Amino acid sequence: MKNMKLKFIKDFKKESWFIKNKYRAARKQIGEERFIYIINKNIPGCYNRTNKLFVKNLIQYFKDNKKIITSGIAKKSEVIERKWKKYDRRFSEQIPKITGIKWKHKEYRVYLVNSCFWGAIMISIDQTSI
Repeated sequence: MKNMKLKFIKDFKKESWFIKNKYRAARKQIGEERFIYIINKNIPGCYNRTNKLFVKNLIQYFKDNKKIITSGIAKKSEVIERKWKKYDRRFSEQIPKITGIKWKHKEYRVYLVNSCFWGAIMISIDQTSI
């Protein structure tokens, strides 16, 4: 499969999923002190060293600020999608050449989430096919 495509999805429900399922691994990978710094820089006072309470606080923050967050995602996603078009074909062709692994699906979902504060301009890729 030569030309894979990314499908950008804005789904507010993915915020909670991302926080519940990805924060623990990010915390380990980034390191505790850096993780605390990044979270508190973006949402002051939200981080608590007990992960359960922290996740609950963060999910509540996103629910309380849904209108602002979805508006921000919509604005940023337009820019991301427009800029991505420039690289789409080359990315689709180059990754299999570099890695030696062919694409398994024609399309991959890219969930645009605002809760990924530490990189990739709020992108979470779901490797399941559409």
